[in-house]
Amino acid sequence: MTLWINGDWITGQGASRVKRNPVIGRGVMARQ
Repeated sequence: MTLWINGDWITGQGASRVKRNPVIGRGVMARQ
């Protein structure tokens, strides 16, 4: 999980999304 979290933090916008809904964050990273 650390990998997708770090990758999301790099974008900046994803950070807030992951904190609110981790499941959605995983789905977004999976698409990319």
